[in-house]
Amino acid sequence: MIIFMGGETYYTKITTNGEKEVDSADDGMDISVYVYDQNAYNAQGEEKAITLREARERPLKMDAYLKLLVNPRKGVISWEEVKAPDVPEKALDQLDQ
Repeated sequence: MIIFMGGETYYTKITTNGEKEVDSADDGMDISVYVYDQNAYNAQGEEKAITLREARERPLKMDAYLKLLVNPRKGVISWEEVKAPDVPEKALDQLDQ
């Protein structure tokens, strides 16, 4: 069995606080999950609709640029915050419109 965990790199900018959901962990504790449905762009400026689900106490930082690893089957599998100069020009142009 082959496990495919790779993906393509896309970039997005956080412009909302996301939708807050509350899930229950196996131990019964409540976990806050913030869901972001928005557009992301690859280095060529091509658009992709993504859903980012992040379990955390607070929403992601407003106006933060994120570098995403997007798997065709699993969606967003990882992300990291980056500075605007680290975002490819064509993607940055789309994000800052």
